[in-house]
Amino acid sequence: PLLMKRGSQAVELVSSVLRLMEKDVDLFHINYVEGDGASSSIAADRVGEEVLAANPNLHGAFLRDEGQLGGERRRSIRIDDTAQCVMALSRTLQLLDDLVGVEVSEDGEAVPLNPSTSAIGQGGAHKREDL
Repeated sequence: PLLMKRGSQAVELVSSVLRLMEKDVDLFHINYVEGDGASSSIAADRVGEEVLAANPNLHGAFLRDEGQLGGERRRSIRIDDTAQCVMALSRTLQLLDDLVGVEVSEDGEAVPLNPSTSAIGQGGAHKREDL
């Protein structure tokens, strides 16, 4: 298992992967709340209130980054943008599922977790065919 080979860097590795995934979701996921005290994600701010008000079905979609949109010479949101992001998130969760963790017992002894008993192994991560 990869985490066992990483030793003390294992926690840092998993933490880095989760931080990067969270950053990408924050940047590209269109998430907003209408009304007083409204909040929105960075992606929702990029799209703008007028577009979101006219297209409420965009809530939950994912955008591409500016470089990708510029390279494709488009300013639109397509269903494959969301599909690509969901597949990337799924692959990231699968990577974390493949990284078998270590549980520390009360006496301080490290014991490898069985993937079927880890939180991710119990259905926390979705395989691509489940999506």
